[in-house]
Amino acid sequence: MHKKYYAIIILAHLIVPISLLFPILRVNEIRLGLSGGTTTSEHYMNIIEYIASDIYTITGILILFLALIQLAGVGIAVVGLVEKSVRSILVRLSFISSFSCAILAALQIYSGSRILFIICAVSFVTIAFSSIRLMKIEEKSDQS
Repeated sequence: MHKKYYAIIILAHLIVPISLLFPILRVNEIRLGLSGGTTTSEHYMNIIEYIASDIYTITGILILFLALIQLAGVGIAVVGLVEKSVRSILVRLSFISSFSCAILAALQIYSGSRILFIICAVSFVTIAFSSIRLMKIEEKSDQS
């Protein structure tokens, strides 16, 4: 019964790094005109273009670090999927790694990348819900 929750966690963790490979990071460019007026244009980039363009270096590194935490969460969930019983440490690590989605979602509120915000928020809620269900399964198995 616990395997389906780990499979859901794996899918939810994978969707964030995979979505970063598509152009969903919004970047605003402010340009000065000859008359002194400013114009803004927005365009979307994927994570590779975002880091390579050196627009926001620290933000790009933070996004990349959070994506690596997501991939570590996939590894944790795969180990939990293979295990015969629910281990407390794996469930707690899955729950903790879900906060990287929440941090990334909060970061996207500032930049205005609505699509990535929605993906991260849904991923966070899905992982947190599945982890809580696994904690309840663990409690029931400990009481028996």
